[in-house]
Parts: sequence; C-alpha cells; structure tokens
Amino acid sequence: MKLITSFLVTFVLIGCSKINEDTFSLVCSGTEEIASNILKESKSQTRTLNFKGKKLDGYDCHTWTNEKILCSMYVDLGVDHTSKTETINIDRISGMISSNYTLNIKSPYRISEFNTTETFNGKCEKVIGKKF
Repeated sequence: MKLITSFLVTFVLIGCSKINEDTFSLVCSGTEEIASNILKESKSQTRTLNFKGKKLDGYDCHTWTNEKILCSMYVDLGVDHTSKTETINIDRISGMISSNYTLNIKSPYRISEFNTTETFNGKCEKVIGKKF
C-alpha cells in the first residue's frame, strides 16, 4: 500500500510541475506601430499574455519548444471578405516578443482594399508572483 501511495504522490507532483511549466503569465513592454492606408502611428505599450496548459486564449500555439513559442490566429469575419490574422513570436531565451496583426477588407463594391497592420516588438518578463 505504501508503494502505491508513494507512486501516486510522485505521479501527481510530476504532473503538477509540468502543468506549472506550461501555465504562466508574461508582461511585455515595447512599441506598437499601426499602419493603414490612411494612418501611421507609433506608441509605447504594455501587454499581458496568460498561457494556460500551452494555450493562449483564441490562438493556436503550434510551436512550443524550450527556445520559442509561436502562436497564430486567423478569423474570417465574413463581412465584405474581411479577415484578420495575428501571429505572436516569443523567444524564450532572450524574452523578446514580436507580433503582427493584419485586418484586411476586400469589398466587391470598393475599388481598393483597406489594410491595417499593427506590429508590436518588445521584451517580456514572466510574472512570478503577485505585486500586491
């Protein structure tokens, strides 16, 4: 009985530590640049990313290694052939993040397309505990 209990405790501890490795929050500070057919601006920004079990809400995190995390999202909005895509690339060694978000509107009633692109480049820190 002691052997079975010992085995179960070890199994639970290893499983929980693996979940904790894949569940964490990042606070990323950097510069966001927005560019479209009619606008261009740049500003400082802070973003928080909450990963839970190797997942980021709304994204497909298809690459998850010790060196990098790569997540992407594609949504066909169905209105005027509108779609949005976003990729997030995190270097786990340096903490650097780059993301690219594109909104593309191709209306059959318009002569031209309207595209908006947002890029974010910065550095992330893992949130270890509560500040307050």
